[in-house]
Amino acid sequence: MNLARNKPYIGKLLKDFRRMGQRLAESVGNDGPGLLRIDGRPLVYLFGSHTFGPGDRDLPAVGAALLRAREEFAEAFGAYPYLVGDESIFPGDPQVALDRRYRARFFDAVTRYHHYDERHVRALSNGSTVRLDATYRDRLVRLERRNMEGFADVSNRYTNDPVLVILSSAAGFAKRGLPALQASRDDYVALLEAMQGLTDEHLELRHRRRPQSARPAAPLVFVGSWNEEFEGHALMPAAQNRALADRRQDGFDWLYAIKSRYGVAPVA
Repeated sequence: MNLARNKPYIGKLLKDFRRMGQRLAESVGNDGPGLLRIDGRPLVYLFGSHTFGPGDRDLPAVGAALLRAREEFAEAFGAYPYLVGDESIFPGDPQVALDRRYRARFFDAVTRYHHYDERHVRALSNGSTVRLDATYRDRLVRLERRNMEGFADVSNRYTNDPVLVILSSAAGFAKRGLPALQASRDDYVALLEAMQGLTDEHLELRHRRRPQSARPAAPLVFVGSWNEEFEGHALMPAAQNRALADRRQDGFDWLYAIKSRYGVAPVA
């Protein structure tokens, strides 16, 4: 079966993975520094993977393509990637769909590019704002708990390790034509704390379920959906960020929030 001929996007996927492996091998080497590695393998994130083969009939071809992409990268780079898929559920999803669970078996971990509840936001009037307060934060905690439960029994087909769920801590959005989610530095620190607590809980449960499974050297939290200037938000600098409330540090409040949670940062 010629996957690339039957599904044109598959040909692009395979070419991208080979080029990515070649580029990384040329720039840093397959055993050099400069790459984020998990279980000794370079981390590769596949954005938008949840759009691949949503129909049941397409899933076998998608699975075969992901297998081939993994091999293409390994041949070019010299090692298999630690592959992260964009498969975590959205707030409007009643449960983790079967196609997401199917694709997740080809990934070492799953995450979500953005977290916001678009259905909830679109119901609000244009020009209004949504605060990243305790109520909104609780919505995200409940979402991520459903997400972790939905993938709890899914294992990677290559390593047999339980698929790792990397939680999303993207804190803001300001899409034109939609209400903006506003967050101060303190709001964001509270979100990071909540997501880190859930991450620790997830890793502990995962380890209890399969003690021999590979465990990241440090808990991982995904910070995404920030540097989208067209949509009105960026992590650094955030001087024109419409989602940043109570600006205190020249638009670097969110960066300092991350540093205060995971490193050292100036006191506000």
